[in-house]
Parts: sequence; C-alpha cells; structure tokens
Amino acid sequence: EATIQKALRTPAPPPRSTSTVPGVTATVGPSPHPPASSGHSDAAARPRAGSGPPAPAQPLRDLEGLRVLVMDDEGPIRRVARGMLERLGCTVREAADGEEAVSIYRQGLQSGSPPQAVIMDLTVPGRMGGLEAMRGLRALDPQVKAVVSSGYSNDPILASPREHGFAGVL
Repeated sequence: EATIQKALRTPAPPPRSTSTVPGVTATVGPSPHPPASSGHSDAAARPRAGSGPPAPAQPLRDLEGLRVLVMDDEGPIRRVARGMLERLGCTVREAADGEEAVSIYRQGLQSGSPPQAVIMDLTVPGRMGGLEAMRGLRALDPQVKAVVSSGYSNDPILASPREHGFAGVL
C-alpha cells in the first residue's frame, strides 16, 4: 500500500513495464510521447475522464486474436479487463466465478475453440474461486494457460503460482 500511496503523490507517470507471463510479451504503461498540443490550454489536451486512452494504432501482434477468459466476481473489474484486452485485439469471455469459468472453458473445448489464456481472481467470497477453478480447468485441459490475480497481495499462492498450476500472477 505504501507503493500505491507514493505513486499517487508522485507527479511523474509510472515506468513502462513488460509482462512476466511466459509466452505473452506485452509492454504496458503510459506512452513515452506526450500528446500533440493544438495550442490550446493544457487541460484541453488531456483526455476527458472516462474516455480512456486511444486504442493502439495496431494491436500487439502476439495478442491479436487471442481468446481470453476473464473470471472475477466484480463486474467493473471484468469490464475494465475486457476493454483493455479487446483494445489489444483479444476476444474476451467473462465469468463471475470459478464454476462459470470452468463451464465456459468446457464449452470452448467442446466447440473446438477453448480460451487460449485465462485470468482468474483468486478470491470469490461464497463461490468457487480461482484455485478450485484452476483444478477444474487442469482436469479438463492439463495444458491450460492461466494467470491468477487478486486484491489480496499477501496470499501465499501469489508467491508461488506455478506450484498451484498457474503460469503467473497479474
């Protein structure tokens, strides 16, 4: 949390970084080039709240067409993830819990086009979370490529995702 607070107080944009998920290389972060000014005030050059950054002129080639399943119990998080992934050229399905994620993956296998990547929330109160869902996905497809995400950074699964079948942490 101290890092988040520091980032909020720091006026400079955060550094660009590269994904650490094996098989997926994506640079994320603010553009190193400021937007062109039209001679108007600084406020006019900034995007309006909620408008988001412009879509990349050309999606990252290694993500274009990738079928991704996003599982999170919070709708706003799913929608943000979907929007970001679609801007990168991915096709996205959403699941609100692990049971729905396993069902969607199973349907994809049956139709011959399963998700090629899965992003799963670890903790889903009162329903199947990411770890149990991962076990279900592995039973369906031992080669499933999934990353775990969580708002609870102290969970030991995040420190050793591979030991639990995940390819990485987001």
